[in-house]
Amino acid sequence: LKARSSGSTASPEFAMHTKAKGLSGEWKLKDSGAQDEAMKMMGLGYLFRKATTLARGLTLAATERDFRITTRASIIEIQEAYSWDGSAASFSRRDKRGKHKARVVRVRDGVVELHVEWGKPAAGNLIQTFKLNGPNELVIENQLALQVDERTGKPPKPAVFTYNQIYTRKN
Repeated sequence: LKARSSGSTASPEFAMHTKAKGLSGEWKLKDSGAQDEAMKMMGLGYLFRKATTLARGLTLAATERDFRITTRASIIEIQEAYSWDGSAASFSRRDKRGKHKARVVRVRDGVVELHVEWGKPAAGNLIQTFKLNGPNELVIENQLALQVDERTGKPPKPAVFTYNQIYTRKN
């Protein structure tokens, strides 16, 4: 006879879901930080940048299978889901210029880190870190690295542009 283990039988994905569960909910944008500057670096025009100001709401869901992000702007809704196992998922770019690939790379102490990468135009990558600052405030730290600043045609300075977005939980 084999001895039975008294340890947990929960999958690693379930453990990640449990650690990130506090991020789940409806969120309202409080401060977009320097997002407009990041979009300028990517060569996005005035109308597109202003349209993103309509994206005031965000829904996060840490399910047993994946981390889901839903962004709403007026009648447009963008849905993405990333598996806890770290496998890459492909979606339309948020700027609607092709596809991007992204994956969850770390989940620790209620923090989810997502790596996003894409090709031309404005080829680059983005590291997004989702974390709570108290029970009702969400901070998304963004680290944007572009091959070229589309405004100048040269490598951007600084090489990594960092900005935070702050959301408050909807009740």
